[in-house]
Amino acid sequence: MIPEKSDCMDKNIVIYFDYLCPYAWRGAEFVKMIEEPLGLSFDWRHYSLHQGNYKGDDGWKLWEDAVDADSKNGSKGLIPFLASHYVKENMPEQYDDFRLNLQRLAHKDSQGFRLSVVKAALKAADISGDIEFDTDAMRKRFKTAHEEAVSKNVVATPTFFLDDKNASYFRIREVPSSESEAIELYRHYVDMLSKYPYLETLRRPKNS
Repeated sequence: MIPEKSDCMDKNIVIYFDYLCPYAWRGAEFVKMIEEPLGLSFDWRHYSLHQGNYKGDDGWKLWEDAVDADSKNGSKGLIPFLASHYVKENMPEQYDDFRLNLQRLAHKDSQGFRLSVVKAALKAADISGDIEFDTDAMRKRFKTAHEEAVSKNVVATPTFFLDDKNASYFRIREVPSSESEAIELYRHYVDMLSKYPYLETLRRPKNS
């Protein structure tokens, strides 16, 4: 039996994520389990952990870097970010398939984010692997997306914005074992954020 929706469940939910983050992949698997039965819509937006965590004073920006096709982390995530922006802008109906395909290849199958892996994810989503996504326009889209996330105080991924007042970093160690468990988890998560606005951090000790 699917629980009825709470007040937050009829809205488009924004998630800021980094492809490199394994918690973002688990969050994506979780979302896949609940979005259809609960009739939810999720908008996946980009935030770079490498850029966000950079403490240097030399003005380094990831979106200005050159890409290395053989880099296992996709040039600090630049390759998947650029491909993702291209697909989201030009083939929005295939975006979620591409995104989840790539997250699974990289994290579940431990293939990383080399250009060849990104192209495999494109092919799995029925998109040509020959598209040219490393362009000035896509780098500008990435820059804008990251700066938008920063303006909303995103510092970790995945960060869920249920609405303007209820947002949090959502980190799970494993994916729920069933659809009903995932739905129950989501309902508790939504209720906790909305009912206890003063609750800032809840984190287990390591190895607990």
